[in-house]
Parts: sequence; structure tokens; C-alpha cells
Amino acid sequence: MWKFINQYVKKYWLIYSCGFIALTATNLAAVRIPLEIKAIIDGLKTNDQSDLKRFFLVIVGLAAIIFISRTLSRLFFFIPGRNVEYDIRNDLYKHLIRLSPRFYKENKVGDLMSRLVNDLSGIRVFVALAALHIFNTTISYIFVFSEMIKISLPLTLYVIAPIPVAMFSIRFLVKKLFVYMVRYQKLLGEVTDKIVEALSNIHLIKSYGIEDSTLSMFQEKNEEFLENGIMLAKYRSSMFPFIGIIGSLGQCILFFVGGLWIIKDQLTIGEFTAMSLFLAQIVWPTASLAWIINIIQRGRTSLKRVNKILDAPEYYRPEAKHGIDIKENNLSVKQLTFSFPDSKTPALNDISFDIPKHSSIGFFGPTGCGKTTLAKLLARLEPPPKNAIFLNGQDVTSIPIATYWDLISYVPQLSFLFSDTISENIGYANPNVESPNKNIIEKLSKSASVYNDIMAFPDDFETIIGEKGIILSGGQKKRISLARALYKTHSILILDDHLSAVDHKTEHFINKAIYELENKTKIVVSHRISALVDCDNILVLENGKIVTQGPHKELIKKDGLYKDTWLYQQVEEKN
Repeated sequence: MWKFINQYVKKYWLIYSCGFIALTATNLAAVRIPLEIKAIIDGLKTNDQSDLKRFFLVIVGLAAIIFISRTLSRLFFFIPGRNVEYDIRNDLYKHLIRLSPRFYKENKVGDLMSRLVNDLSGIRVFVALAALHIFNTTISYIFVFSEMIKISLPLTLYVIAPIPVAMFSIRFLVKKLFVYMVRYQKLLGEVTDKIVEALSNIHLIKSYGIEDSTLSMFQEKNEEFLENGIMLAKYRSSMFPFIGIIGSLGQCILFFVGGLWIIKDQLTIGEFTAMSLFLAQIVWPTASLAWIINIIQRGRTSLKRVNKILDAPEYYRPEAKHGIDIKENNLSVKQLTFSFPDSKTPALNDISFDIPKHSSIGFFGPTGCGKTTLAKLLARLEPPPKNAIFLNGQDVTSIPIATYWDLISYVPQLSFLFSDTISENIGYANPNVESPNKNIIEKLSKSASVYNDIMAFPDDFETIIGEKGIILSGGQKKRISLARALYKTHSILILDDHLSAVDHKTEHFINKAIYELENKTKIVVSHRISALVDCDNILVLENGKIVTQGPHKELIKKDGLYKDTWLYQQVEEKN
């Protein structure tokens, strides 16, 4: 909490100070009104009516001061709340894009969205309203109680006696409230994730006709969220009756005790009226304590959930680039063994090979053999172990990821496109340029064999492709992703199954364009041997190990998986 205050709230101390001054002015004016009314009533008792007009003007003036200062106090406290929300949202987004891909495997998108929206809203309310009401309640108590004590200390003690009782009663409720608030935020994230998941895959749900079962799964989670929300509302609403009775009990005590004192001439009617008005003034600050507690609990919960993101270690830091000698770009892998955190079996076991600069290497093997994992480790999309992968003899884990990624252009198995124009999607690979170079984009789209497909659209390269490229076929998405990878400035090109969903003629054209690239190191992952025939070296993997390696012409002469697959795919192509 103190770290949060120092980082985000403290810098707005001047605005808070102005708000504090405005609240002080509000409460000073507010406590003057009962005193003026007391003077009027006591003046009427002595038949002194000469100052009625002055009293009237003073009360109107005080009311005007309260109106202005209270409005200003809200502005001075709400502005930091909005600014803090703005600052945290910027920091969250900046931090999210620097986190490792593994972080997004372990955290669902819906839950992250809930934290970015609902939890930030809870923090904003906490920063603005909690601070406002804490200051207001404190100042109000100080000013009101001091005036009440001046009138009568014993009577003041009588009328505020219910306050400690009510405060003690809500201690239990506050503990329960925090438990259900934490669960509320967690379930809200889960419900949001269900909605995002369903909407993102609505075409799949409809194609399988599973709308009812999808709705049933959502209703089950939503009912759990509803039950928790009802319990939260019960405990939250239970606090207000305890606080609300304070004013009523205080007034009853005032009428009983104060009335007897008036009869005995120990208290004037004006003092009685002022005490009643003072008691009414502290009812709302006291009642707002329950609200403040609720806001603080929600703010604490939200801050805890947001801090889980902010405390996650950064993986990518663009400012950490440095000018190491990367002209050679010789990659080597030495005794690489890698396991995923949730797996007992190594995905890769004792892998060693070299990739000289400007050479081409292929990874081949059955599904689950570790091809994609190896490609991701080379691209550092998975954090490699130390002293296993080297660039020009230097351990890649000692090279800033931003520097390393400047070398890499990567086409993953699952292509993602933005809901933008085709031109912007291809040019997205080079964000430092204000607008994509149309001539280069057209040339690279031809290399990726997608130019004719693009020109068939009414707006060609300016066609909006919809969310995740919904108007495109799987092959078109893959080829546009390939063009985007080629557009990026790079010296190492990693292609993971880049020829899926394309026919043999298109495959041949793309292969020709890829292997003709000059001054590029090419790493090709594929289960189609036709994509690997031009590689300088091919690694054949099984169960996370290299079983054999060599150029295509040598491997087809050796009995084994590679030769068998080659013969089968040759027959398949002819048919």
C-alpha cells in the first residue's frame, strides 16, 4: 500500500492539499450555521430581533461558501483519482507487453481484462472517494465535537455513546466483507474470461451447434458469481443499519437528557437546537464510514490483483539494448535440455548443433517431438537455460532480449492478424516507420505468393480484414504473416510450419523465394519434407532427441523416419 501511495498518489499532494483546504472551509462554514441558529433562537427568547436580517444574510453566505468549497473539494479529490487510474493503466499496458509469452499461458485473457477495467475502477474510487471521506470525516469530527464540547461535555458524551458500539459491531462484518470481495473480483475475472472465450470462438460454437452447452457452462459460473455477489451485498448492506441507528439513538438521547436539562435551566433552547444540528452533521460522516470501509476493502483487493501483474518479472525491455557485435550471427546449441515448468518429462534432451551464418537448417519429426519448442527457444519466446544457446560464442541469456529480437523474424504455427488493413498488417513488423512502404509490401507479398489473392479484394491492400483476419482463408493468413516476417528488418528468419494450408504449386514458389534470400540465416520447421529439401542441414527429432542429421540427399539414403516419410509424401504428391 505504501509503495502504491509513494509511486502513484504522493505526486498529487498539492492537489490533495487544495482539496483538504476546501474540505476545511466546508466544515468551518458548516459548524458556523448551527452556532448562528443558536444565537438567533436565544436572541428571540430575549426579544432581541434587531439582528435577524444580519443572521439571515450570514447563513445564506455560509451556505454559498459550503456550495462552492464542497464542489471544489470533489474536483480536487476526483482529479487525482482519474490521474492515478490513467498512470496505472499506462504502466500496466507497458508492463504487459514486456512480459514473457509464458505469462500469458498461465493467465487468462478475460481475467487480465477484468483487472484492467474493474480493478482499476476500484483503485480509482479508492484513491478519490476513500481519501475524500476519510479527510471529511476526520475534519468534521474535530470541528463538530469541539463545538459540542464547548456547549456541554457531559451531553456530548451521552449523544455520541452509540458510536463505539456500532463500530465494534461492524468489525466482524468487515472481515467477512473482505473475504467475499476477494472472491468477487476473482469470479468476475472468470466470468469475463468465459465471455471473451465464447465471443472469440463464436464461429466454432455455431458450427458445432453447441450453443446450449456453452450457455450452460456460462450459467454455472455466472450462478456462482451471483451467489457470491448476494452474500457480498448482504454483509455490505448489514453495515449500514448499525451505522444508521447512531443518529436516531443520539437524537433520542439528546431529547431525553437535553429536554430534562432545559426544564432545569441547565441548557438553553438555542444550545439544544445547535446540539441537534451538530448531531445531524456527524450522522452522514459516521454513516459513510461503512461506505469508506467497503471502498477500502475493494481498493485493497483490486490493488492486490493489479500488483500481481506489475510484480511479474519483465522479459522484454527495449531500453536495455546495447551495441554488441552481431554481424556474424553464428548460432550454436550445446547440450540443450529443456523442460516446461508443469512437465516431468524433458521436451528436449541433450540437443547440440551449429547454425553458421547465412545457412539454412531444417527441423523435422513427428508431432510432439520438440520441433516448435526448439524454434521458440532459438527465438527466445521460451526462456532458454543458461549456457545452452550461443550467438557468436556468447550465451544468448546474457544478451538483452530487445537486442536479440532485433535479429529475429518469426512466423509461428498459429498466425495472428489485426483487425486492420492488409497493408498495415504487413507493415506492422516495422513499427518505427511512420507508414508502410507500399512498393516493398507489394514485392514481399509476391514472395509470399499472396499478391494475387490480395488484388482480388475490392480495396486490395487497403482491405479491412476483420477481427483476426476473419475474411481470409487459413492459407491467406499464413502467407500474409510470412510477408510480415519478411518485411521486418532481420538477419535470422525462423519459419514454423509456414507452408501449412497451401497447395504444392504455391509451396514451390514460396520455397524458391525463401531460399533465395541473401544474407539471411534460415531456420525452417516443417513436417513436409518438400519444405526442407533445400536446407544445408536437417535435424530429425524424435522424443526430444536428435536421431540423425544431414542434408536431404544423405537422409533419403538412410533407413528411418525421414526416408519413409519422404517416400510416402512423394506418392501422395503424385496422387
